[in-house]
Amino acid sequence: MVVPSRRPAGAGAAALAAAALLAPPLAVAAPLAPLLAVAALLAPPAHARTLAPSPSPSPSACGAPVNRQIGDVAVTMQLCPDWAPAGRIPVHSGTRLAGAKVIGWIDAAADGWYECGMRGDPYRGLPGAVSRWWAAAMADNGRWGYVSQLYLQGGREGDPEQSLRRC
Repeated sequence: MVVPSRRPAGAGAAALAAAALLAPPLAVAAPLAPLLAVAALLAPPAHARTLAPSPSPSPSACGAPVNRQIGDVAVTMQLCPDWAPAGRIPVHSGTRLAGAKVIGWIDAAADGWYECGMRGDPYRGLPGAVSRWWAAAMADNGRWGYVSQLYLQGGREGDPEQSLRRC
């Protein structure tokens, strides 16, 4: 049974208790009166309700592209939050897994620098997750390769990281 709220706007606890005492008696709800009074005190005012949470920007989106000097070449890269269950991210020699090898690793303790994203073969390196999206990156050993975007935070499984520019 729904009991209509008699909560005056901006009322304090004393006003709410008085309003609860002035409410018409309901024979069925009488034993529940103390519980209903507490529920009325804890309930937000009707104007504060929202139907659904508003979408917020991903807290883990990649930063703005910047030029980084790597050797003799300026490379446009983005700093992206990444992660790995074992603390390190495998860097593959290609996005086509047939014949591709792990050529290095990226330490996942800090955000990583990624050049761009592209579509490739499905990667299933994490239990229950799959993605066809890859990011070009330099491994900690200085070799260039590709990281599955499953290791970038913020995206949804199977979708590209929207804030990472495309190759």
